[in-house]
Amino acid sequence: MPEPEEKPASAVPDHKLRDARELRDQADAAYARGDYAQAAELDRQIVELAPDSEPGGEARKELVNLRPDRVALYSGLFAAALYIVGWIVALW
Repeated sequence: MPEPEEKPASAVPDHKLRDARELRDQADAAYARGDYAQAAELDRQIVELAPDSEPGGEARKELVNLRPDRVALYSGLFAAALYIVGWIVALW
């Protein structure tokens, strides 16, 4: 006679998972309207609430995507510095 399969115990309680999904929906809405600071804050709350869940994994990915791109940032700073040096040389 086959033994009944047991459900694996979730690492995250159901109420926390439900709250994390609600926060995930709010973060998606904030991201869609361009409120990236609010989306990042909600993602941090999700990671604190349910780090080992599906919404927690999505929130970690979103936080990585919301960080500034260092190459673009440094390229812009280099271009601005080059522009300023060009004016200094031209006016000297």
